[in-house]
Amino acid sequence: MAPHTAEHGRVDIKLEIERPCSWEEHRARLDTLKRKLQERKIDTLLVTSLHSIYYLFGVDRAGGSGVFAGAFVSVDKPVVTISYRDNDIMFQQSPLVGEIRYWTRDIVEAADIVAQTFADLRVGRRVGVEANHSAVTPSVHMDIERKLRARGAEIIEASDIVTRMRVVKSPAEAQCMRRAAELLDVHFNAAFDAMKPGSRECDVAGKAVDAMYSAGGDYVIHPPLITSGVNTLLRTFHAPSRREFKPGEVIVLEAGASFLRYNVIGGHTLLFGADPTAEQRRYYAAARDDVNATLERLGPGVRAADVTREVSQETAKKNSSRGAACMIYSTGIGFQDVWYEGWPLTTEGTNDTEWILQPGTFLGVFGAAEKKGEYLILCVDPVVITETGYELLTKIDRSELRRVG
Repeated sequence: MAPHTAEHGRVDIKLEIERPCSWEEHRARLDTLKRKLQERKIDTLLVTSLHSIYYLFGVDRAGGSGVFAGAFVSVDKPVVTISYRDNDIMFQQSPLVGEIRYWTRDIVEAADIVAQTFADLRVGRRVGVEANHSAVTPSVHMDIERKLRARGAEIIEASDIVTRMRVVKSPAEAQCMRRAAELLDVHFNAAFDAMKPGSRECDVAGKAVDAMYSAGGDYVIHPPLITSGVNTLLRTFHAPSRREFKPGEVIVLEAGASFLRYNVIGGHTLLFGADPTAEQRRYYAAARDDVNATLERLGPGVRAADVTREVSQETAKKNSSRGAACMIYSTGIGFQDVWYEGWPLTTEGTNDTEWILQPGTFLGVFGAAEKKGEYLILCVDPVVITETGYELLTKIDRSELRRVG
């Protein structure tokens, strides 16, 4: 099948899109990627992650999950992209993209064009792929890989390459992250104010998101996850419901805010309509101890896995009834389903020994304590690693269990 190409159909349209970084910065990222491909002896990388496409080419595909798009990045050839025809105008905006090929019918055609493009490139056999994301379904990944192999390709799983490039933020990216942190405080403060007698979890979520958008926030990548009472045992793996808050209940709120796709995560536990009991204060202090013990260990050159392992072992000795949760992960470019940076979550017992913290790395630091069968306390602090340690990215007081309502 001869691929369709947008070369003759290009139109000189400049979309009015705000971008977080200059094209020069994007070009430098591509140069870095090509050096890393040489080091790994990969002839070409098929970039398909929404995060990677945004990071490398400045192309935002907010509704792109399930609609295949990809780009072949080779060491010594121009970038060739494959896109659905209605989306090719997005790639036309990027000066880093050479030829644009497009599919028009179905995903089977897209896989055929990917294979044909690889054959046309004539760059060697070793093809890196990004399989560790949800923008392309497993069946499509398998079809693409099968057709590439039929063309003589040797498939190399290479999802980690661009992911690890993204972890340390440039000054322009850091500025977006700091703005996102300000928006996250707006979100939380609006949520706290909305927690009144008769209010439901969904009411609070709506007002918090409205406040964030009104303050200049962007597309909600990490939706507000609100649970209350015994439902806090779901550990925020549940959307806000129509459940009304009841006096004396614990409320757990985890959320994210984004600015130009750069996403910051935080979390709070509150008590509704009553003063905290001594027991509730004790469990809150235990969760804060997890976070604080982690923060004390953060700094440049620190191995992330060592931090969480040490803290988890320490806190396990203090309270055997706790719901263990000492965890840190990198935050940055986010899309729904994968609102963290894609680096493996670092928890107790992890064998990941490669993640060394560096200045410019933004993190979510988690701590939790569970009253078995009754409620969960969760604390999540957003921070950035600095030259001398870390900086907290929220101005909201987290020292004590807060009463709302």
